[in-house]
Amino acid sequence: MVTHGRPSASNPEKPSAMKVLTMNDDMLARACQRLERLVLRNGWKPDAVVGIARGGAVVAQRMFVGVPHAVADCHRQGTDVKDHHPRLMAIVRRSPLWVRNGLRMLESLMLGARREHKVTEPRLSDGAAEALANAVFILIVDDACDSGSTLRAVSEAVAKVCPAKVVIKTAVITTTTPRPVVNPDFSLYRNRTLIRFPWSKDTK
Repeated sequence: MVTHGRPSASNPEKPSAMKVLTMNDDMLARACQRLERLVLRNGWKPDAVVGIARGGAVVAQRMFVGVPHAVADCHRQGTDVKDHHPRLMAIVRRSPLWVRNGLRMLESLMLGARREHKVTEPRLSDGAAEALANAVFILIVDDACDSGSTLRAVSEAVAKVCPAKVVIKTAVITTTTPRPVVNPDFSLYRNRTLIRFPWSKDTK
């Protein structure tokens, strides 16, 4: 069973203007700890954790140490465009902060114009079936939720390899759009906060 969208599991932040928050490694570590505490505070502890590559896998590794972990490779197809234009991204990285922030906001507005986006076929890492075999409560983790299409695809893929009795929930550091197709069960930010992570392509 896949469940999504418990507003009470999120910090009660009022809607605000779009902003960009740059996280260094220390800020990321604290954010991962806060996200884990948020899950536990709502009376939920996973038996297994699935991190969505790339960023979600990094976040997941820092959460619930000692619990079996797996990785799911799935991403929005538009992400491939950035991978195929390294010179352009190099120029973006050298741009002033206000330019990079503006480009992020523009990208977010463009993503929000379409509620759903095509994503690649989810691929679970080797050993994922073994990690999930005895799990009843599974937490799927990503760094950010934009359209929610990736979270939905990975949730469905995990459900297919697990017994029907499992309960799947989702957690992210930030939810950037007001009406994603999958509303994460746990989210640190829901106030249009765009986060520049250490692995983001526009990070200097």
